[in-house]
Amino acid sequence: MKSAAKTPGKLLAGLCLILFFCLMPVRSYAAEQQLSEITKLYVTGIYGSETLPQQKVNWQYADKGYYLCMPSGADLSNVQLHFTENSDGNENADSYVMIGGQKINCGDSTDLSGTSKLQISLAGGKSVSVNIVKSAEIPAMFIQTASGTLDKVHASKDNKEKGTMALVKADRSVDFDGNLKQIKGRGNSTWGFAKKPYNIKLENSSDLLGMGKGKGWCLLANYADRSLLRNRIVYNLAEETGIPFTMDSRNIDLYINGDYMGSYLITEKIEIGKTRVNITDLEEATSKANDNADLETYEQKGTNDYKAGTQKWVDIPNDPEDITGGYLLELELGERYKDETSGFVTTGGQAVTMKCPECVSENQIKYISEFYQNMENALYSKDGYTTDSKGERHALSDYIDIESLARMYLLQEFSMNLDSGITSFYLYKDSDLTGDGKLHAAPVWDFDVALGNYTSRNGTDFTDPTQWWAKISRMYDNSSKYNVMAQAVQHEEVWNKVKELWQSEFMPAIKYILGESTAYTATKIKTLDAYKAEVSASAAMNFIQWRDLMENPWNHSSESFVNTGLTYDDNIEYLRNFMTKRCDFLNRNLGGESTGTDPDTSQKVTVIEDDTRFYAAKNILNSSGDVRAEDTSDEGGGENLGYCNQGSLTEYKINVTTAGTYNVTARVASNDGTGAFSIYVDNQKIATYRAVNTGGWQVWTTTDAQEITLEAGEHSFAIYFEESGMNLNWLQFTRETGTDPKPDPKPDPDPDPTPTPTPDPDPTPDPNPTPTPTPDPTPTPDQTPTPTPSPKPDSSKDQNTVTLTKGSICQDAKGILKYRITKMAAKNGTAEVIGIQKKSGKVTIPSTITVQGITFKVTAIAEKAFRNDKNLKSVVIGSNVKKIGKQAFEKCRKLSSVTFKGKKAPTIGKAAFKGIKKKTSVQVAGSMKKSQVKKLQNRMKTAAPSVKITYKKKITVRF
Repeated sequence: MKSAAKTPGKLLAGLCLILFFCLMPVRSYAAEQQLSEITKLYVTGIYGSETLPQQKVNWQYADKGYYLCMPSGADLSNVQLHFTENSDGNENADSYVMIGGQKINCGDSTDLSGTSKLQISLAGGKSVSVNIVKSAEIPAMFIQTASGTLDKVHASKDNKEKGTMALVKADRSVDFDGNLKQIKGRGNSTWGFAKKPYNIKLENSSDLLGMGKGKGWCLLANYADRSLLRNRIVYNLAEETGIPFTMDSRNIDLYINGDYMGSYLITEKIEIGKTRVNITDLEEATSKANDNADLETYEQKGTNDYKAGTQKWVDIPNDPEDITGGYLLELELGERYKDETSGFVTTGGQAVTMKCPECVSENQIKYISEFYQNMENALYSKDGYTTDSKGERHALSDYIDIESLARMYLLQEFSMNLDSGITSFYLYKDSDLTGDGKLHAAPVWDFDVALGNYTSRNGTDFTDPTQWWAKISRMYDNSSKYNVMAQAVQHEEVWNKVKELWQSEFMPAIKYILGESTAYTATKIKTLDAYKAEVSASAAMNFIQWRDLMENPWNHSSESFVNTGLTYDDNIEYLRNFMTKRCDFLNRNLGGESTGTDPDTSQKVTVIEDDTRFYAAKNILNSSGDVRAEDTSDEGGGENLGYCNQGSLTEYKINVTTAGTYNVTARVASNDGTGAFSIYVDNQKIATYRAVNTGGWQVWTTTDAQEITLEAGEHSFAIYFEESGMNLNWLQFTRETGTDPKPDPKPDPDPDPTPTPTPDPDPTPDPNPTPTPTPDPTPTPDQTPTPTPSPKPDSSKDQNTVTLTKGSICQDAKGILKYRITKMAAKNGTAEVIGIQKKSGKVTIPSTITVQGITFKVTAIAEKAFRNDKNLKSVVIGSNVKKIGKQAFEKCRKLSSVTFKGKKAPTIGKAAFKGIKKKTSVQVAGSMKKSQVKKLQNRMKTAAPSVKITYKKKITVRF
C-alpha cells in the first residue's frame, strides 16, 4: 500500500519538472520581446559630478520627423536610451530594440556620437528614424515641475508651481542645481504666443552664469525675433555705453520636464537689489517700519482706473523716516494701468506704475507722484522750467539727470524700438540721502521687435532705417502729445548731449558690433559675427521646434509679419544691414560724416509724378488730433488713416516733378456717409472732399475727381478733417496732358506765406494738446500749426486793395515787411509779420500798421519770418508783439542788435534766434520790470543757444 501511494506523487513531481523546463523558453521570450512600436523615447545623461541627477531629453515630432535636441554639454558617447510602447508610459527594462544590429534594452547605455540619425528596428520589420541634433557654446537649463507638466502654469499667467532646476554649461560643468520656489508665466503680448516666456524664482539667492546673485530671473522666449539676438545685443550695448543697472543676460537652451522648449534668453529680473537696481530698498524699510509685515496684505486704496491726476496706493500704517527713495517706476499703457497695485496718472495723461516697491503707502505715492509731476511740467514747458508748490522755480535738470535722458534716447532711437517712451520704459530715483535726488532714465528692457523687426505705426515704417521714431513718438497712439522720450530731445541741452554721446560713445561701439572698427576696446559687447557663432547651433534646434517662426513669427491677427529672412543666416544679414544703415543715418544727422549714399529722409518727401498714388498713412511729418494709422482691408493692404475726427490734421511734404493740372480722387470709407476733409498746399486750401456712405469702416470706394493746379517743386501738404465720420486710405494724382502752364513773365517774387504757428504750450501741460514733431534734425517743442484757410494773393492786384479778411496778406506803407491779418475787426484787429520784401540791414517792426484805413496791432512775428536773412543786422520789435515764432530769426548771421520796446517779455519759439552773431546786444524798454527781464533772459537762452547776450542794464548772460 505504501509503495502504491508513492507512485502518484513521483509522477506529479516529474510532470511539474518537465512543465517547468518546457515553459522556461516561453517566459524568457516574453521578457525579451522586441517592441513593435514606440510611443515615447528619451535619453538621459550625466553632467558634471555624479551628484547631479541625470537629466532627460524627450524626443519630439517636428517637420515630419522625430528629433532628439541635445544640449551642448551632453556626452553623446554615453547616454541611456529609454522607450516604451505603452500609452501609460510605463517602461519595461526587458523590452528592446535593434540599433545597428545590436540589441538595446530600455535603459541601456549607447553611443550616439558621430551620427546624425538613429535608425531603430522594431518587430515585424518596422523601423523609426530619430534625428540627432546638438547645440553648442551655450548653457542648458533643465527644469522639472512638481506636477511633471506645465498644464497649471500655462492655464494662467498668474499660476505658480514649484520644482527643481539644474543649469549646465557647455563644458558640462554644473552651474546650479537646486530647488525652484516657483515658475510662472510673464509678459504682456508675448504671453499669448505659442513659445511662452517665464519667470523663475529660486529658494535662495544665487549667482547664475556669473551674472550676480539674485532670486528672480526671467526666461525670454524671443518668439518674434528670428535672430534670437536683438534683446541681447541691445542690453549689451546699453551696458557698454554706460546706461546704469542694465540687466545681464545669457543665451541658453531650455528644457522643461524633458521637453526641449527652444533657445531662450535668461536675464536678471528688473528689481531693486545689490546686483540689480542698486538703490535704497524702500520696500524693505517700509516692511521694517511695520514689524516686518507682508505689504501685500494691506488693502489697496485710491483710483484704480486710468484717470489723469489720480493715484493708487496700499493702506500701509507706518512709513520709514525717509520716503524720498528708492523708487523704480515704469511708464505703462493706460489700459494696463488697472492691473498694477500702485501707481499714478499725471495731469498730462501719463500712466506710471510702481515696479519697486510694488506696494507703496499714501505718503509715498504723494511724494513720488508730485516729484514726477514737477518733472513733467518742466519737460513740457516752453523754457524747461516749472514752479513747484512752494512757489520755487526749478529747471528740468533739477528733477531728472539730463545725461541719462540722452543715453536712453540714443539707445531707443538707434534700435528704433516700438515701445520707446510708451511701455517697458523705466526710471529710478534713489533716496535723497544716498543718491543725487533726481530721476534717471534706466534700466532698459524689451527690444525683441526693435532693429527693423516691426512693420509700421502711425505712419512710420519700422523696416526703414532712415526714419526718426524715438524723436517723434507719441504718448499713446491716439494722443497728439509727444511721449517722455520724444519730448526730452526737444530741449536743447538734451539734444546737445545726444550729439556729443553719439560721437564719443555710441557710434564707435556700434561700429565695433558691425565689425567695422578694430581699434575699439570693447568690455560688454561682441561683434555680430561672434554673437552669431555662439547662438547658431541653438538656433538650428530652435527652428526645428518652432519651424513656423521662419514663415510667420506672429500668431495673432492684430500684428503683422516682417520678412526678415527664411534662414538663420538671412536673419543675421537682415539685422546687419539694418544696423549698418541705421548707424549711417544717425551719423549723418547727429554731426558725423556720411558713410553711405542713402538720402536723409527725415523730411519724408513724397514725389508727385504724372500718375501717383499718395498713401495718407505714410510719410507723415506731423499729426494732431485723434487721427492714427491702422491696418486696412482695402486692396493692396497696408494702413489707412482712421479716427479722422473733426480737427484732426496730418502734414506732409511733396515734390511735384511737373507743373500742371491734376485730377485728384480720394479712397474713402464711411459707416454712415458723414465726414469731410480738405487738402492744403503751401497753407492754401485747394479742395474739399466729402465721404460717401459705403456701409462700413473698411468698405472702400473712390470719390469723383477734383481738378487742382500744382507748381513744380517742393511744397508743404496737409489733410485737415472738417467733419468726423470717415476713414481715408489714399489720394490718386493724375496729371492732365497738354495743360502744362506757361511761365509767368512777371512771377510773384514772394513765396507763399508760412503757416502761423499755434501758441506755445502752457508751462503746466494740458493732457490733450501737445507739440507735434518737426522734421528738422534740431528738434523744437513748439506745436506745428493747423493750416488756416487764407486766399492766395493775386499778383495782378495790389495786395492792399483786396477785400481784407482774416488770413489776408498785406504790406506796410514802405513795402518792406509783409503781414498776415490774424484778427479782422474795425477796431482791435491784429496782424503778424510773416516776412521781408525788400533787402534791409535794419528792420523796425511797428506797434501798429494801417491798411485800407483800418489799424491793426502787430502782435506776433511768424515762424521763420526772417530765417536765413543775409542782410539783417538789427531789429526793433514793437511794443505790441507778444509772440515770436520758432526759427523766426534763425541763421540771420549778421544780426547783432535786438531791441524790445514792450513792457512784457514776449514768448519766444525754439531756435528763434539760433545762429545769429555770437556777440549780440539786447536793449529792453525802461518800463520793462526786472521780473520780465528775467523771463526774457530765460526765453532767449533757449532761443539763442551759444550766443553771448549783453542786456541794456549791463546784465551779461552766457548761453
